[in-house]
Amino acid sequence: MGGSMMVTKKLYTQLEVIELLKLPPTTIKRWLEYFTHFIPVVQRGDSKFFEYESLKVLTRVSELRQDRYHLGTIVRILVEEGFPMYSTPREMSGPHMDKPGSSADSEELKSREQQRRIVSSILLIADELYRLAGHLDELGHK
Repeated sequence: MGGSMMVTKKLYTQLEVIELLKLPPTTIKRWLEYFTHFIPVVQRGDSKFFEYESLKVLTRVSELRQDRYHLGTIVRILVEEGFPMYSTPREMSGPHMDKPGSSADSEELKSREQQRRIVSSILLIADELYRLAGHLDELGHK
């Protein structure tokens, strides 16, 4: 097959995401905001669209909430399970959008890696605080 074909990813509106996941709209809206760094969003003018990966993230969040995990713990689990992190919505405006190797791509990769390091550091600090709180609790009961 000759020629260049651009594969277009299916994008979903917020309403479609709500309908597909069969969860209350307020829950989905809260999760979209809380887990924003894990939700790939494409901006077209004033409209936001969600990539298929968003459905995978929200489905995993739903499973973890059913298992009674706290939202903060879910962030740690998503990082540990290797869910990618995103910075800001990508503007979708033409065929140049998906060209690999552009300076915007390398900047986005640097930004993602920096975010990942920050989240990792925060999680290490949180784990250490939990450990210290447990230790202090033990000392208080002696």
